[in-house]
Amino acid sequence: MAILDAQGSVLPTNTENTKVHFELEQTEQVLKFAIELTKAIQSSLEDDKLNFSDLPNFIPAFTAMIPAITDIDEVMVELGAATHEDADQLKQYVKDELDMTDKKAEDFIENAFGVALDVYIMVRDYTKKSEPVVQEDKISPGSDATTEAKETPA
Repeated sequence: MAILDAQGSVLPTNTENTKVHFELEQTEQVLKFAIELTKAIQSSLEDDKLNFSDLPNFIPAFTAMIPAITDIDEVMVELGAATHEDADQLKQYVKDELDMTDKKAEDFIENAFGVALDVYIMVRDYTKKSEPVVQEDKISPGSDATTEAKETPA
């Protein structure tokens, strides 16, 4: 079975004779977002309260969110081509950042992708980017803008 990249090109796969190492850049971006969000929540709940003074704790998570969801479709390609060593490196990254056991790190990684995918779906499905309407006719100074705007063909 062939693995395709985001543009639909066939990617090489690991075989017995060939070792192909793929960078897990997008996968790492997703984990970074989830790690930063987890750290922000942990820090914010240290006093058992969540309020506006905790907002600075979330800045790293907010800045990591866009890179995490921008090309999230590439995560499946990266993981499909990942080696056991790649998986171990991801797990170690999570363990180092959040001081977790192997099992918790594995669970965290699975949940991290779920969170990032949910954010991506929310942005994709529930936000609309409105495109500005460009009018070529300029309104002259002192004219009635509403009259001229109505007269401009759409």
